[in-house]
Amino acid sequence: MGLVGPSCATSAAMLATFLVSGLVHELIYYHVTRVPPMWKVTCFFVLHGVCTVAEVAVKKVVLCRG
Repeated sequence: MGLVGPSCATSAAMLATFLVSGLVHELIYYHVTRVPPMWKVTCFFVLHGVCTVAEVAVKKVVLCRG
């Protein structure tokens, strides 16, 4: 038995994926331009992850209702 249910685990995994992707994009941008990170890209990716999690949750509710 896990610490959280399957839906919470999926949501956490999606958010973690978007967070890591944003950090990697910041790192790549830094190595190419040598401009210190402004965290705009990471914030965008985290926002995108939150919206994706919300979309999946809404779709599950709508599909369960018929």
